[in-house]
Amino acid sequence: MKTKYYRTFEEVREDLKILKLKRDISLAELENYKLEMEESLRPLKIVAYIANTLKSYGVFYLIRKLLK
Repeated sequence: MKTKYYRTFEEVREDLKILKLKRDISLAELENYKLEMEESLRPLKIVAYIANTLKSYGVFYLIRKLLK
């Protein structure tokens, strides 16, 4: 990382504002990711996923039995 030299305190304040905004954006993205993970790991979602998987497996099993 390259060292940055400042000429005025205003430049320092401006960079600090930019860094704070970047930090806030990153924290908001992390919070959003956390909420998405919580939503996807809810028990009903897991049960629905298992049911759909079993249903599709059952359909393939019936097709295989019918084609024999």
